[in-house]
Amino acid sequence: MMNHKEFAAIRSSLGLTQFELADELGVTGRYVGNLERGVTPIKPTVEMAMRYLLIARPSKKNLGEHKNED
Repeated sequence: MMNHKEFAAIRSSLGLTQFELADELGVTGRYVGNLERGVTPIKPTVEMAMRYLLIARPSKKNLGEHKNED
């Protein structure tokens, strides 16, 4: 089960703000903030969506690294 620190780390690794992630998940920025602070428990569906984004969506940090290789 994902905890709030892991949730925040995944968002950060994707290079997304709380509001950008909220848009991806179809929730509010406030909800994402509550998840990251551990105020709101992370539902299994939200955890699955986060793990999917981690696999399917290239991180913005990684995209920036590849630009310098050309």
